[in-house]
Amino acid sequence: MVQLYLLIAIFPIYLIGLYIYNKDKEKEPISFLFKLLFAGLLSAITVIFFSTLIYLFGFAIDTINMSTYDILIYSFLHVASVEEGAKLLYLYLFAYKSKYYDYTFDMIVYGVFVSLGFALFENIIYIFNYGMKVGLQRAVTAIIIHACCGVMMGLFLGKAKVKELNNNQISYAYKIFSFLIPVCIHGMYDFCAFTGSLENLIIVLIIVLATCIVFVNYNSSIDKKLIDSVESN
Repeated sequence: MVQLYLLIAIFPIYLIGLYIYNKDKEKEPISFLFKLLFAGLLSAITVIFFSTLIYLFGFAIDTINMSTYDILIYSFLHVASVEEGAKLLYLYLFAYKSKYYDYTFDMIVYGVFVSLGFALFENIIYIFNYGMKVGLQRAVTAIIIHACCGVMMGLFLGKAKVKELNNNQISYAYKIFSFLIPVCIHGMYDFCAFTGSLENLIIVLIIVLATCIVFVNYNSSIDKKLIDSVESN
């Protein structure tokens, strides 16, 4: 049973990771991608650590008895902002100045792998606590959303890097977007999940996934060296 649970937790992570890896024309070292998965795991542990502190200080949260407005605030400010903030922090620390970061598409790959590391850790916890059904549900919902957040995070942080190399002050705006856009995606998903709105959740999933696939395909097709990007901007 343990092996089956681990398979359910890992397999969707593997499929998404393989997809994004194959979209990268200049492949990243496998060892570095595992390092990014570990970075995502660290970001999840960081979130759990601070969430535990909040709980210990008596700030337990019960979404069942919340009003719709409170759930909205909780989804965006408590869950999405904290989780995406942690992922962005570790993505920046592990990848932004990496020696391997030499092509424009790379940061999208990095963002996805950090997000997958976070999702893997979270998925293992959910499966071993709530069983196979929850794991299968997360494979087509939460893991996809995490990966999509990673796409958008990497997209805007990559743009920030290009602008920074050109000494363009708009780099800071792109860094802000690399946080805000994933928070909006994650927050919408959580709000639909917490309110039990299955139809809206499916709509959000379809729109976000389709958008991210378009961005991945487009940015993969125009991938070029960072130095060339600097010279042309």
